[in-house]
Amino acid sequence: MSAQTPTINGLQALWGMDGSVYSVATGTIEDFDGEDMSDEGVILDNNGYVITDITYNENSEFTMTILMQTGFTKPAIGALVTVDSVANCIVKRTGRVYGKKDWRKFKLTVKNWVNLVPAS
Repeated sequence: MSAQTPTINGLQALWGMDGSVYSVATGTIEDFDGEDMSDEGVILDNNGYVITDITYNENSEFTMTILMQTGFTKPAIGALVTVDSVANCIVKRTGRVYGKKDWRKFKLTVKNWVNLVPAS
């Protein structure tokens, strides 16, 4: 009996992170969450009703858990890293996850803005 590939509405379901999120220099990414967002401003008419919505300051935030390697060096807050082919992501938060019956891991949260020009 051969294994069947799960489908959703006739299309193959995607499994894992292969080809989407790659290993980083200090370890292997175990899980990954990416979110795109923006600030917004609404324009009101003379009666107080919203007549349009303006989005600006588009940005992406990525949070991941990474399996540590022995040469582990945690990135510093404010450091620039590249994540999922997105350059100039600023490290916002880092943390460590240890467990008796688990591998050592660290968490990393980074943020990137569309118009960010890194200081040189």
